Amino acid sequence: MIHVEFLVEEPSAEAALAILVHKLLSPSMSFRIHAHRGKLDLLRKLSARLRAYRKMDWQDLAIVVLMR
Repeated sequence: MIHVEFLVEEPSAEAALAILVHKLLSPSMSFRIHAHRGKLDLLRKLSARLRAYRKMDWQDLAIVVLMR
């Protein structure tokens, strides 16, 4: 099973994506949406989060970073 981690700038993007993600992904895929406190917050935390993902033992992981 493929798992998708969405990293978004703010809670409003999280709300919009929560509606759209069911139309974008296959029902067999799992996902989580992580909202941040703006673009700078997302960028500050991005490298640490990517390092953490690398340490996890997920075979089928996709990471999507949404910024405007």
